[in-house]
Amino acid sequence: MKIIKILVVILFFSVSCQLENEIEIDNNKSILLDSHKTFAKILAQAMNDKIIKEFIKYEALKEIDNDYDVIYHYVKNKMLDNGLTFRENLAKYCENINILDEITESDKLLTILVPSLGENFSAKIWNTNVQTPNVAVVIPESDMVLAYSSNDSCFLSKKKQPEIAVVVIKSNERLFVRENMTRVDCKNILQSNDFVAFFLDEAFNNVKKENTKLQNTNDPNIDKTKIKHLLDKEQRITSSFLFNKESVRDYIYYGISPTLGIDEGTLNKEYHEYITAIEFNSYEIFSHVNDKSDPLGDWTDGNLEIMFDFIFIDKTGSVSNVSKMLSVKIDEVFKNNQALKYILPKPIEIFCWDMYTYGTTYKISVSEYDPGNVIEKTETISSTFSQNFELNSNIDLGIVKIGNKFGGTSTSSKQSVTKITTTNNSDPLGSVLVNFFDPLYTNNQIIIQTHYMFYLNGQCHWADYGYIDRGDYNAALAYIEKACQKKYPNLVLIEFIDYTDYNNYTSNTGMISLNISPRKIYQ
Repeated sequence: MKIIKILVVILFFSVSCQLENEIEIDNNKSILLDSHKTFAKILAQAMNDKIIKEFIKYEALKEIDNDYDVIYHYVKNKMLDNGLTFRENLAKYCENINILDEITESDKLLTILVPSLGENFSAKIWNTNVQTPNVAVVIPESDMVLAYSSNDSCFLSKKKQPEIAVVVIKSNERLFVRENMTRVDCKNILQSNDFVAFFLDEAFNNVKKENTKLQNTNDPNIDKTKIKHLLDKEQRITSSFLFNKESVRDYIYYGISPTLGIDEGTLNKEYHEYITAIEFNSYEIFSHVNDKSDPLGDWTDGNLEIMFDFIFIDKTGSVSNVSKMLSVKIDEVFKNNQALKYILPKPIEIFCWDMYTYGTTYKISVSEYDPGNVIEKTETISSTFSQNFELNSNIDLGIVKIGNKFGGTSTSSKQSVTKITTTNNSDPLGSVLVNFFDPLYTNNQIIIQTHYMFYLNGQCHWADYGYIDRGDYNAALAYIEKACQKKYPNLVLIEFIDYTDYNNYTSNTGMISLNISPRKIYQ
C-alpha cells in the first residue's frame, strides 16, 4: 500500500507540474495578446495623425530585417518632425507615457508590420494623405485577426487579403533577445540607445547595405593590347567545362585536368559551394509554405523564411550540420499563378568541399520556417571516401589528391544519423543529396564572345561571337587565335557566356529546386 501511495503522489506531482507549465505558457500568451490589443487600440487612434503614418511608412521601407517591419523598441526614441519622439507621440493617445511603457515592455520585439496587400495597400504605395490603416492583432491558433480603427473594431480572415488598408501588431520572428548578453556577443545585432536584439540569421540583417562599385570597362588607361580572357587557369569556374568536363569540381577545387595533363593537386580553399538560386516546383506549393488554402495567402505573415540545414559526415563517421536562412518576398517566388526562379542577390555559402575530409556527398534539408515549439527531426547521411589522397612531402602543401574522380583506387562508405532542430509550425520542403561529381551546367554549348575597345555612347561593344561545345578545348584555342589576329587590334576581352542563371544543374527536393555551384569566396 505504501508503494502504491508513493506512486500516486509522484504521478500527481508530475501531472501538477505539467499543468502548471501549460498554464504558465497560456498565461504568457494571454498577457502578450492583451498588450498587443491595447497597443493596437492606441496606434489606431494615432493613425489619424499624418506625421505618425509618415514615420511608420518611412521606417517600414528601410526593411531593417528584410521585411516591412517597424520594431517599436528600436525606433521609439527616434525624433519626428514635430520635435517629439515616436514614443512621445503615441503617448498622446494614452492616459500617460508610463502606461504606454508598461504595455510595450511586455514584448521586447513588439513589431508593426506593413503587409503587402496587392494593389490595395503596401509600404510602397501607402498614400498617407488618404489612407488611414486599421491596426490588426494576430490571434494565436486562430484564422482570424482583430482589427481596430479609431472608433470601431472588426474581425478579418488571415486567409483572405482585406480590401482595406491595415497594419499588423506582432512579435518579431526574425529577431531574438537574450538577457545578460552584451552588445559584442554577436555581429548580427540590432541596437539603439536602450535596445539590443539579434538577428535569427544573417539573411535577415539589413542594417548595413554594402556599396559595391561597378568596374568601368571604358577606362582609357586599360592596356588595349592586353588580352584578358576567361580561359585563364585562375578562372576555374568559367573554364572548368573545357578543362575537365566529366568532373568539373576536380578542376575547380584541386586543379586536376586530363585535358591539361595535370593529374594531381592540393585543395584550393578560395572556392566554396554556394546556393545561387531557388525555384518552387509549382504554384500549388504556395499554399503549403504559407499555411493556407486561399491562394492569396496569410497576409499577416510577411516574407517567407526558408531554412537550409546542411548535413556533413567526415571520414571518421562524425556528423555535423549548419543551419542558414533566406528571406524572400512572396512575389519574388510566386506571381500570376506561376512559380518564379529567384536569383539570390547574396548567394548562401555552404563550405569548401574538401573531398578528403567529407567524401563525395553532403545533404541539404529545406523547410519554410515558422515560429513554434522546438522539435527534433532525424536525418540520415552517407558519403563515399576514396584512397587517392596522400600527404605531400612539403608539409605546407598538405593533402594531395591524385587522379580524377577516385583515381582508380578503392572506396569506402560512412553512414550515420543525426538530429536537426526545427519547429512544429515549420513546413518541410524535402531534402537533396549533393554529389561532388554532379555537373554544374545542363547546356551542351556555350557562347564565346569577343570584346574590343569600340566606343558608342560611352559603351564597349562586342565584335564577334560563336558557339563552342563543352569540353572542346581546341576549338576554344582556335577561336582565341583568330581573335588575336589584326582583325581586332584593340582586343580587351574574350568571354564565355553561359547564362548560368538559367543553365545551372539543379538539385530537386520534390518541392523546390536549388542551384548549387562553387564560387570564389571573395566574388
